[in-house]
This record gives sequence, structure tokens and C-alpha cells, in this order.
Amino acid sequence: DTEMSEEEHYARLTAKLSKIPTTDIETGKFLDVVGGEDRVDVAINEIKEMPISHIGVGGMKFDETLSVIRRWIVRNVGTEGGVAKDCFVIYDYLKIMDTTAISEYNQEYQELTKNAKKLKDFAGEMGVPVLTFCQLNKDGETKETTSVLAGTKRLSWTATSITLFKDKTIDEIASTEEDAGNKKLVPLKSRFGQGWSSSDYINVIMTGEIGTVEEGLLFSEARKENQLKTDGFIVDESKDVEDKPF
Repeated sequence: DTEMSEEEHYARLTAKLSKIPTTDIETGKFLDVVGGEDRVDVAINEIKEMPISHIGVGGMKFDETLSVIRRWIVRNVGTEGGVAKDCFVIYDYLKIMDTTAISEYNQEYQELTKNAKKLKDFAGEMGVPVLTFCQLNKDGETKETTSVLAGTKRLSWTATSITLFKDKTIDEIASTEEDAGNKKLVPLKSRFGQGWSSSDYINVIMTGEIGTVEEGLLFSEARKENQLKTDGFIVDESKDVEDKPF
């Protein structure tokens, strides 16, 4: 984790499991919630049993971070025949933390591309799946292509799959069922997938205060029946409309 401390991470995880807002967990206000203390105790005991580790790597050079991940795999997970036992690595997130690596001969986008390739090679060498994130640039508000990846679209060159995580627009929310969600996942690239319709996406229900992100239906499954989205308006075809002269 390049952003949060261990305390911040576990506060969010406790909030998710107890269904009590993160701010109440961090400030102790959960004690004022009915059953709050018991819910938090249960959540903490659940977390203790989870085979997870949270490691802060903020400010580290990328090669140092890879060394940290390698040591975690060897010491905490174990290997068989040089390959890691079943595990899953989440690296949050791809960015430049060592500005000394940037020069007139090595631009930021080149450094990001090299780091992405190093991460891909590391995953292949150790035999572990790796999920990582990057930010979107301003074009990401309106476009849904690999060009919106902040830093460089070259990040997509080494990835097995690329998916955008975005807010749904007002029109998109209106064109689906009420419980379809407020966010969306837009797959752009899936090297081993069967292909994807450019007009479809995965609905996501995000409840930020308790840190939950739930996968919903595809847009093609959740859109309102007999309604079409046209020029920002919802046209309901289920109603009979008389032909009247203008």
C-alpha cells in the first residue's frame, strides 16, 4: 500500500465487516451505536483469522517494493518448486515515488512503463496473480479507452486485463433499475476473455462510508425494460401513444 497506514486499512476493514461507518470506528463513536461494541469485537476477531497482510511501501523505490513482496511470499506464504503457494497480491497503486529516476533521458511515462513491466515479470516469475491500480486522467470523465490511464496508455501493454472503475452518469443511473448501483466497471482489455460489447458494463454498488464495493448485474441485464436512452432522455416504449397531427 503506497497510501494508507496499517491503522487506516484495518479501520476500513473493520467498518466493512461491522457495517459501522469508518469515521465512527476511527473516532470511537461506534460505542454510541446500538450493539456497536459487540459488532466491532466480532469484526476484529474475524480479521485476526483472515490470512491477509497489509504492508506499507509509501516512498520506496519500485525495486525495493518488489523485494518486500518477494520476502512476504517466501516468509508468509511459502513456495513449492520455486513457485509461490496460492496467494494474491494487491499493489495500490502504480505511480512514481522516486523522482530521482526522472530525467531528460527518462521521462515519467517511461519509468511507469518500466515499473509495470517489472511487476508483470515478477508475477510471472513467482507464479502469483497481481491486481494493481492507476489513476485516470481528466479525459477519463468522458472517454473509455486506454488513453485515459494517467501517466501513459503504455501501462496497458503489459497487463493481462484492463478495467476502468468510474462513477455512473445521471443518464446511466436513470436508465437502469434503482438498485443497479452508482459506479461501473468497464472492461477494456481481457487477453484471455471472450470479448466484450463496447456498449455494456458491470454495475457496481459502492457504499463508501463502510467501504463496501459489490458487483451488480451487467448494464444489459439491469436496464429498465422497454426503455431506450436517446439524447439524454429516457424514452418509454411501453406506453401506447396516439398518432396525432402536429
